Amino acid sequence: MRQSTLLRRGCVKRALVAGVLVICLGASAGAPEAATPKPDCFNGLLAFASLAPDAYSEIYSISFDGRRRDVSRTTGSDSFLQPSPDGSKVAYWTDGQLVVANADGSDPRQIPGASGQSDASPTIAWSPDSRRFALTQAAVSRAVSGTYVAVFDLTTGHWTAFSGLGVEAPQWSPDGTAIAVDSALRTEVSLLRLDGTRVTPIAPGTLTGWSPDGKHLLIVNSSGQAQVVSVAGGAPETVAGLAVSGWTPDSSRLLGISTNLPDANTLETVAIDGSDPRVIAQDAGQARLSPDGRRVVFLRRTDQHVVVTDLDGN
Repeated sequence: MRQSTLLRRGCVKRALVAGVLVICLGASAGAPEAATPKPDCFNGLLAFASLAPDAYSEIYSISFDGRRRDVSRTTGSDSFLQPSPDGSKVAYWTDGQLVVANADGSDPRQIPGASGQSDASPTIAWSPDSRRFALTQAAVSRAVSGTYVAVFDLTTGHWTAFSGLGVEAPQWSPDGTAIAVDSALRTEVSLLRLDGTRVTPIAPGTLTGWSPDGKHLLIVNSSGQAQVVSVAGGAPETVAGLAVSGWTPDSSRLLGISTNLPDANTLETVAIDGSDPRVIAQDAGQARLSPDGRRVVFLRRTDQHVVVTDLDGN
């Protein structure tokens, strides 16, 4: 089964058969790494991994005029893609090897593991300036075992370990000065500052992501409820009845899918305290904001089509 897509008037006209959620690329793919991404930067590309049952998965990008490009160009199985924030690069795994390439697939570069250790998680966390990325690594020896967070610098080609054992799932702060992490048992969210300050516990739960202004973290508590907590500390604010997937660009609202009957599977935004719900679309599965925060891409449950719409639902 092949995947075929055509974006027109904000909607995919043919189904992504495998039902994968696409990932929007950010700023112009030709922008230099030194450039600071701006909120209105958007290069009009979507990146996705095909999951055809009769072939190895492959990484593609697709523009809003329907043109598709094979990015990974390998004979292996490619997966876990993650575009850089400035849209100039894409990182992905091919047969267990981490690769970073330009957004069009050119100049692929294989990235060796930190100190020869195997990778504990395939999820890649890019720094806001797109010059570094963080990864969960596994330390295994006769003396110790566990996971830690390491950062790879694309300019120097070096890894640096930024945590002790027992943490994973790194996510960069918007200003690039700190990394939020989960405990290995997913019971506590902590903050790791890159100036060498010790790891600071923030709240019980599992990390979801930063607010765009860097002042709050979105976490999930042990009951599965979304919560908002200040990075300065304090009691978390529970957002009930919403499977949250992200923030609006001004950090004032959360995007998510309602879990409350009879409005379950409704895509909406709410204030960070859970009030003032505003409906975007019905029958929604996975959802994600574009980097400029103007559009939402979501999987429509009934026909498995991928739909792109504005935040107001138009």
